[in-house]
Amino acid sequence: MNDKQKEYLISKGIDLDNVVNYTGDLEMYHEILLEFYDGLDYQFETIKNTINDLPNYAILVHALKSNARTLGLTNLADVSYKHEMASKEGNSAFVVNDINSIENEVNNVKLLIETYKNM
Repeated sequence: MNDKQKEYLISKGIDLDNVVNYTGDLEMYHEILLEFYDGLDYQFETIKNTINDLPNYAILVHALKSNARTLGLTNLADVSYKHEMASKEGNSAFVVNDINSIENEVNNVKLLIETYKNM
């Protein structure tokens, strides 16, 4: 990770000091972030495909939330948490009507990481 990438992530609200507590160092963070990016489309598609199976949906959005939080992607983590709680409560109406919130945050994260990668 170069200095320009560090500055960019910090400008986007990523607390690099905090994420290093989870990942060990910035190089490991870099590797995990890129791996997360590579699997993000598949992860979101899997979530969408289980929208009518709330117990499994809860597990999948929990995983997305945990990964996003570990990487400092707070908005994605927060939206995923709302979906996790709603699915555990059996609130399928919220899950179905708000799935676009997760998709929007996934797209925001993809753009953030794509910009980061190209620096």
